[in-house]
Amino acid sequence: MSKTSYLQLENMMCEFCAETIERAVQSLPEVSKCEVDMATKQVTIQHNSERENLERIQKALASSGYVARPFDKKPNSTKVQ
Repeated sequence: MSKTSYLQLENMMCEFCAETIERAVQSLPEVSKCEVDMATKQVTIQHNSERENLERIQKALASSGYVARPFDKKPNSTKVQ
């Protein structure tokens, strides 16, 4: 089953950062889609639904130098968990 997760990356500063993040996430076999929004510093990821997969994604981003915090995406909400 597929799940969509949302991550906030405060230290994403430029287009090179966005490309690095996208490559790091897309390299994981459990990820089917990754969209990076530079304006909001948010990443939308479709992946297998197991909780461990989101943790692996966060670790992959950390190894690339980015701190990723999951959040619930609701209309008019960017509450960070």
